[in-house]
Amino acid sequence: MTALRACLVMGTRPELFQLAPFSHVCTRRSDVDIELIVAERLRNSLSEFDLPPPVQTLVDVDQASPTATLAHQLTTLDACWTAAPPDCVVVQGTSPLAFAAALAASALQIPVIHVDPLNGAGSLTPSPFASISERATGWLAAMQCVPTRQSAQQLIFAGRPRHTVFITGCTAVETWQNWITQAQQPDARWREAHAWLLARPYVVCDLSDIRFTTTQAPAWHTMNRLAVCHPGLQFVVITRGDQSETVQSAPQAMNLQAISTSSLVEISGLKSESRMIVSCSQHWREEQSAFRIPVVFWDGMPPHAESSNLLERCADVLNQPPLSDVAGLTADGRAAQRIVDLLAARAWNEPMTVRRAA
Repeated sequence: MTALRACLVMGTRPELFQLAPFSHVCTRRSDVDIELIVAERLRNSLSEFDLPPPVQTLVDVDQASPTATLAHQLTTLDACWTAAPPDCVVVQGTSPLAFAAALAASALQIPVIHVDPLNGAGSLTPSPFASISERATGWLAAMQCVPTRQSAQQLIFAGRPRHTVFITGCTAVETWQNWITQAQQPDARWREAHAWLLARPYVVCDLSDIRFTTTQAPAWHTMNRLAVCHPGLQFVVITRGDQSETVQSAPQAMNLQAISTSSLVEISGLKSESRMIVSCSQHWREEQSAFRIPVVFWDGMPPHAESSNLLERCADVLNQPPLSDVAGLTADGRAAQRIVDLLAARAWNEPMTVRRAA
């Protein structure tokens, strides 16, 4: 039997977290082949996630002219898939590119598989098409894979046909687990560089998704205030290389330090042994499930009142004894495997038969 051709379309970095495990599963199988279509901004990030080169790269969304970007993406996808149509198209979240892919695939009668449609994996700045794509992408999907029973119930209550909704687990948790496994290897280089830190209790503040400027310094100053309030803990702020000078020039508490790194293995290692994580990632719930450590979500640039609220939330967590387990998404490491099994069985054609077989 000919292997099924599945096309993964990814427009934002959070979508990489969700869809990367599909490629890893398919490399071990002969019945499903994966090809990638990504936004231009993600091209240099594919190697971090051990993903192959894309068959097509699309322009990023131009906030000044989103409709023109959408039209260009639709034209490119239509030409690509008309020449060589895949058996199905897999999208995640509600990004503009996911919306464009769902539209183009539906027009060509290619089944659309929507992974974790309620996750809202987009940029921290809402897209002009966010509310449209959130509804339209889901309605265009022939099959929707959700992480939990609660997610499935939400979709069904919203009017999605029950037979198109499958509970598969969360693939983003598997992405973090993969990096945690690499970070825990005996020869992991990050451990030697941070030996001074691992000997004491510390908190990781992951602000790598925030771009610091002179007008956005409150993000750093809030971390400084948090460190001053908890002198018995070391605070580590993870930043990108292009923002390290701005961060280092800001006032610092004695127990506050910035670490500039782009290594996801190093970041995972630091987080896995911390007391608490302050995260600016859209996947903070998945981080909490993967690391089994309390995670406090923060968008990094809130008004002053919300900064105070962050300090209170962190204090509530830090004043409690360390937790040995944190409730979160079920993570058995088989979510991507389940979804690939559904693709191989072409579950969108005979969903009830597939359910009975499962």
